Amino acid sequence: MPVPIVTPELVRKYTEAGAWQDSNLSETIAQLPVDPDKLALVDKHESVSYRQLTARSRALAAWLISHGGVPGDVLGMQASSRAVLAVAHLACVVADMIFMPISDHFTPEERGHLVTTSKARFFVLPDTVAEASEIAAELRASAPSLAFVGSLHEDATGTNFDFAAACAGDGEPGVTQRGDPNRPHLAMVSSGTTQLPKVSLWSDNNLWFFLEQFRLHIGLTADDIALQIAPANTGSTGYVFPVLAPLLSGATSVLTERWSATDALDLIESARPTIASGVPTQIIKMMSELELSPRDCSSLRAFNNAGAALGVENARKLEAAFGCRVQTSYGASDGGVPTLTFVDDDDAHRLGSVGRVLPHSECRLVDEQMHDVQAGEAGEVIWRNPTKSFGYLNNPEQDEQMWWGDGWYRSGDLGIFDADGYLHIVGRRRDMIIRGGLNVSPREIEDHARKHPAVADVAVVGYADPVYGERIAACVVLNPGRELTLAELDRFLRDEGLGSHKVPDRLELFDDFPRNSGAKISKLDLRDELIARSERATA
Repeated sequence: MPVPIVTPELVRKYTEAGAWQDSNLSETIAQLPVDPDKLALVDKHESVSYRQLTARSRALAAWLISHGGVPGDVLGMQASSRAVLAVAHLACVVADMIFMPISDHFTPEERGHLVTTSKARFFVLPDTVAEASEIAAELRASAPSLAFVGSLHEDATGTNFDFAAACAGDGEPGVTQRGDPNRPHLAMVSSGTTQLPKVSLWSDNNLWFFLEQFRLHIGLTADDIALQIAPANTGSTGYVFPVLAPLLSGATSVLTERWSATDALDLIESARPTIASGVPTQIIKMMSELELSPRDCSSLRAFNNAGAALGVENARKLEAAFGCRVQTSYGASDGGVPTLTFVDDDDAHRLGSVGRVLPHSECRLVDEQMHDVQAGEAGEVIWRNPTKSFGYLNNPEQDEQMWWGDGWYRSGDLGIFDADGYLHIVGRRRDMIIRGGLNVSPREIEDHARKHPAVADVAVVGYADPVYGERIAACVVLNPGRELTLAELDRFLRDEGLGSHKVPDRLELFDDFPRNSGAKISKLDLRDELIARSERATA
């Protein structure tokens, strides 16, 4: 099994090095030197103090234990980006269970797949579901492990517990066990761009190590107010950086329940956050909206970009538009975080790289035979470190695909280290287009195309061709009021220095791209749309 196994020796190694700690995340937050009445979480439904966060999570833990929850059991929750996600997560930490948040945009097939795959014992439906009774019945029929279906809506029919009621009280009398910080308590659900979603397991110490590094790299303190923009309901980018990291620092997190560029900018103006976290698509849309309708964003000092590459040009635009500095987090929900940039790095490294390798971490660049490449050459980025010591939940086949050798995670990204030790991502091995026998990196074309003044966002994909095998399609979202032709784009890219085999053969314009639940561009759906457009054109 290539996935790192948490042995006593591994725990001792990382604990003695200071990478892991003895406290679980609930204990860490409860021990913070912070006023218990300080606001921890704010959403449009409620404001939750640190005192209330501790009380509610312990009460829910007591309820779960009293209803048969045992260490390793799964609590699933389908909800929008709300404060209750953190309450449920910390309850599972206390109860030594696993919290699995899933997007409220997931389909019934995806929801059923996740409940069945995870063997969830408890599941909570969102408060917007009208057909709660039917969904509860379907889930019970398909998942024999499911014993309790609840709802965030107190009057939901067909459910057998009310989430809010389960969180009432202080919870102390019923909590007789302590969550082990080296057991998994959070399940991050992948976005499912190419297949049904996968469930990746994280322990408290996996999270604590890289969030402690994130805190140092972005300068997060108890005085900060963090704004969550990317979806928080899959446990990944939109949760760990803008919600969990602030809680572990005694700061305040403001959550955006349903993202739009307008709502996010309004919240920046009204809530006055000092840091924000989002994915590139959201950042680009916010910058476009800001041009049309200026806001006071002067409270921001740092903007964390995660989940995908922002690009140098967009990073420069972001810093100019918001008057803050970009901090980049690189990694994967499946495999952990090997590098971060410092918010105070020089411009070239802050904007153009994904940072240097974290302490206690190993990161290599390898070729297709898994041999290390020569210095200055691009290779697949693989790593192992204290941020990930579990694989997928009930999916050993996927473990074998994504991990190699003695605990090395295979990212599929192509990277180069510069002379200063900063990692630069230059493409994706799995997205590589093979045009006429020549490898073409979509990332390289995208990075250059974003410099064109008409381009707001771009995604490059390959499409089948009987002669070349694959050709190149540039899918573009235009800036307001701009136009673009294929000839103009190709001329621009040649002027940027791209070879003729790398310029697009096709230009397709979009109002927006198809996206997965994590707001990332779904290239699988994008390719399907290109096929559909071709079929309509020839019909």
